[in-house]
Order: sequence, then C-alpha cells, then structure tokens
Amino acid sequence: EHRAFHDASLLSVRTFPNAHPGTVNPGHGAEPVLIDAPSTDAYAAWMVRAFPDPADRADPAVSGPLADPRREGITNLMRYGLEIDPAAPGLDRLPQVALHDGLLSIRFHRDPAKTDLAYLVEATENPGQWDEVLYDSRIHPQPNNDGPFMRIADPASATASPRFLRLRIILLDQP
Repeated sequence: EHRAFHDASLLSVRTFPNAHPGTVNPGHGAEPVLIDAPSTDAYAAWMVRAFPDPADRADPAVSGPLADPRREGITNLMRYGLEIDPAAPGLDRLPQVALHDGLLSIRFHRDPAKTDLAYLVEATENPGQWDEVLYDSRIHPQPNNDGPFMRIADPASATASPRFLRLRIILLDQP
C-alpha cells in the first residue's frame, strides 16, 4: 500500500505496509525545490483568473508559485500544473499511486499544452538521493497515456523495495 507526501512543488510517494492508498500527509518526505518564478504568460494568465484581486496578485505569499494560501499543502504551482481549482480543496486531483500491472505507478493530470511547465517523475530507494528520472516532459513530450492523465510505472519496483516516487512540477523560463 502507499502513502503520498507533498511539499512545495513536489509530490513524493513511498510505500508503507499499513497505509491506505492515496493517503496524503503534507509537509513530509521531500525537501522544497527552489524555483525561479518567471512571469510566464500562461502562469500569469492563470494567476489573474485564480486571484482576481490585484492586491492578492501583488502578494507572493498569496499568489506566488510556492505559496499555499489555502494552507492545504498544495502550492499554487501544483494547483496550476494539475489543474486544481484554487478555490476548491483539490485533494481528489492530487497524483495517485498504485500498483499497475505489478509495478509501482504514479498517475497524475497533465496538460501537454502547458509548455511553461516541466513534469518530472523521479524514483529512488533512498529519499535523500533522487537520481532516477523515470519521466521528464521536456525529453519525452508524448501525449498522455491515460486520457487526461499520465501514468508512469517504476520498472525497478518489481524487484527493489522499498521504492519512492515523486512528481516535480517546474515552472520554466519562456522566451
């Protein structure tokens, strides 16, 4: 069984023998990622829709990519990248981890048209050392393989245990 952890623009997942699938525990399991927050057109347009009050948009603690104004452990960047309504709870739209065809897999919503984002799925046996990239949308720009979702399997999970997975969403500089 699996428990998901997320922090900043990360969603980290590891297997736990007694956890319920999809259990979320914000603030544990991953170090925050420092992201240069360029004002890309797409993110800026989302920010205007998500935060109609100009004072909120001017306050990085409310509208910045790493801000979590709802205090649910879901940053604005995760909400933007996973298409989670900023005014709604959103836990049902977080990535899900499950065994799929005998392999530990992560399934997440991805909009291929969001070229200002990179989606990375990383795996490891040691959560202090994320050195295996299973998927990078900049390198593998294939269409989603599960409707509006991507499902990425960890081939090493067939023989190695425990395994950890995380989803990173990175806001890219745009020309």
